[in-house]
Amino acid sequence: MIEFCRFVELHKIKRAAGSPADFKQIKTELEKGVSRFVKIFDTYFVLRVDGDALTVVCAEGKGIKRASYIVIELAHRLKLKSIEFHTKRPALKRLLKHCNFNFKYTAPSGYAVYSMVIYGRQQFKIKKFSTNK
Repeated sequence: MIEFCRFVELHKIKRAAGSPADFKQIKTELEKGVSRFVKIFDTYFVLRVDGDALTVVCAEGKGIKRASYIVIELAHRLKLKSIEFHTKRPALKRLLKHCNFNFKYTAPSGYAVYSMVIYGRQQFKIKKFSTNK
């Protein structure tokens, strides 16, 4: 379900990464092992753990809504407290509304940061997804 991607596929997240400088920064994080490049249901993600949060650095693909449930499950299994999602694309906010992401702040880089708590109300959604394979 979660498959690690090779660097030759990195161009697939170029649009989601934003600017060429942001893309270069993401590539550097991947090379250093700070972030991971994965594919879930034909959606590409760059993920990293920041403290007690799983950070979605960027995501690109048509199956993002479906894949988001797997990202939630991953954060749950890693026993993290929240997920943060960084984006400059307002459409992603609407796509992720089903997961109860809330606007947290706008980073100096211009990215809107949305956050969702893993434990609590989200437990039901995780169980619901797991039983509806």
